[in-house]
Amino acid sequence: MRLEYDPRGDIAYIQIAADVDAQVHHTERVGASDEYERGIDYDANGQIVGYEFMNASRGLDLDALPHRDQLAAFISSLAGLRVIQQAG
Repeated sequence: MRLEYDPRGDIAYIQIAADVDAQVHHTERVGASDEYERGIDYDANGQIVGYEFMNASRGLDLDALPHRDQLAAFISSLAGLRVIQQAG
């Protein structure tokens, strides 16, 4: 996994694809509101390439995401980002 963070946009991106040149075919919007909060990027074969998080400085909401446990372990090993795991 690899993390990229854009402080100007407050956007975090976690790439999980082993191929660093993996191409994003489409993005699925996921979140609790109408506002774009999180996205899952897929390649042309439907495999997950990475995860995008808006307003990352508030914490990264992993609720109901695939790879949630792996993402939480990876994020907790990094300084400066907070994992949000909602109950239920």
